[in-house]
Amino acid sequence: MRGMLVKDFRMLWMQKQFFAVIVVLSVFLLFSGQAVSFIICYCTAMGMYLSLSMITYDEYENGYAFLFTLPVSRRGYVIEKYVFSVICTVVMCGLSATVCGIAEWIRQPELNVAELILTAVSGMFAMQSLFAVIVPFRLKFGAEKGRIVIMIVTVAMFGTIILTAQVGKMVPALRETLQQLGNVSGPVLCASMILAVLAVMGISVPVSIHIVEKKQF
Repeated sequence: MRGMLVKDFRMLWMQKQFFAVIVVLSVFLLFSGQAVSFIICYCTAMGMYLSLSMITYDEYENGYAFLFTLPVSRRGYVIEKYVFSVICTVVMCGLSATVCGIAEWIRQPELNVAELILTAVSGMFAMQSLFAVIVPFRLKFGAEKGRIVIMIVTVAMFGTIILTAQVGKMVPALRETLQQLGNVSGPVLCASMILAVLAVMGISVPVSIHIVEKKQF
């Protein structure tokens, strides 16, 4: 796994221009008055999609056929992708939250640090859950078909969230439930998100391993 991680980080380092674009855009959003929560979630999402792009590089020009001639098991390959994604999302989330927090503190010293941390943690868990949902489809359908499936899955997930929020405004019982969820304390919310991510990962990892082990390269 260590060798695969080194390979992915070296390939990531080759995308310095993309990182520069992310930094420039994030700074622009920060100084244009965009909400800090949006910037943190944006950077965290970029970290997730960068880790997802490594699968595309591995597939390029029948790369899997070469990779699996090396001392790398298919199971180890899949697990490494999840570990790499966790590292990328944590680093991008941590850096963006730190920079945004400092910038906000300079502008308003009464910065709510707890709220900032909760925003960062929520974004990180959300992106990691999205990665766990996307990867099995990406491994199953490949680059071209996978892109379409990923788009459909992403739109369906966010559409469900938006639809639930809209229905909640019209259905009193659901509205009360959503309001109660909004009043949940930070530690309880974090614990719930951790359990949710672990549940999604617990399903996603075995499914991805099964897909890769059965796939012909």
